[in-house]
Amino acid sequence: MYSEKVMDHFSNPRNVGEVENPNAEGQVGNQKCGDIMKMTMRIEAMRNMLLHYAWNKDNGMLTRAEASIAKQFCSESANIVVDHALQILGGIGFCGSRVSRIYRDLRITRISGGTGEIQTVIAARQVLKKYR
Repeated sequence: MYSEKVMDHFSNPRNVGEVENPNAEGQVGNQKCGDIMKMTMRIEAMRNMLLHYAWNKDNGMLTRAEASIAKQFCSESANIVVDHALQILGGIGFCGSRVSRIYRDLRITRISGGTGEIQTVIAARQVLKKYR
């Protein structure tokens, strides 16, 4: 998985950037740790949402709004995670790496799964029906 690639890259001090100023090195490392934490949060949120909605689907309780929300949130989150991975990996991320392939594949899923705006409209209409 791409998060493992990022962690391997990040754990090598030469890739983080050895800087003369130890404070600057700490800032670079802290920023990358923050990116990794954000990636992990998104991945966990996607996993939990999909497990919950899969359970709803298996039990005949999945609504159209939930399906649209899951498509929209997971598509956006996956793109954010890959963007962070590319940011951490730098040029290596673009040069034929697995992360660059995932980035291209995700772009296609955003288009083929229905644009985010359409998913938002579908979900909003379904949610508003509850309150009419």
